[in-house]
Amino acid sequence: MIKILNYLLLLLIILGCSKKNKIIKDDYEIMQYLVNENIAPSTSQYLNDSIFAGFHDKESAEFKKKYNSTKNVYSSKYYYTLSDTLFAYESNGFLNYFFAIEGFNTIPSKSKFPPVKLDLNKITSYRNLIRIKKNSPLKKDKNFIGDYKMSRIIYQGNKAIVLWFDNDDKGVYIMKKENGRWIEDYGRGIPVRYNNEDIVF
Repeated sequence: MIKILNYLLLLLIILGCSKKNKIIKDDYEIMQYLVNENIAPSTSQYLNDSIFAGFHDKESAEFKKKYNSTKNVYSSKYYYTLSDTLFAYESNGFLNYFFAIEGFNTIPSKSKFPPVKLDLNKITSYRNLIRIKKNSPLKKDKNFIGDYKMSRIIYQGNKAIVLWFDNDDKGVYIMKKENGRWIEDYGRGIPVRYNNEDIVF
């Protein structure tokens, strides 16, 4: 009997831990939203897209009409990398402040909320935005957009917090669930220093 109880206790511990180390459906929905909203060519890259071939005057009304009507439509190919791991992080002064004003509990430590692998095949991009490997020679292409990665996503009620790193820029997003869908409430940059503390990850 004692052996059975010990086995059941161990099983509950394993299941409890594994749940924290799994990516759930909501995670993928939030990741897909952020990829759609944040991964795009720079303005200068997009202005040279082959979709605008034949437009010699970029100040013309025709060009501006075309530009304004072609959001997320690309004729040229653009390349980016996206980390296959949602990274974990420890608390710091800025994040403690940010979590507190959003009404979130304390930030879980890396040991309790570790990095976790994701299935990149479950995340799609707009046409001609092509995900490449970190060591691809296409990173030197003029149409390389950048390197991106996301953190573990922390939930509280119908809200979630996720960190988004875009090359050297770091930001944090508050997401909210409305009508069964995750959308951005707002986002802000993460400072290099906060209250005389270097903010590092």
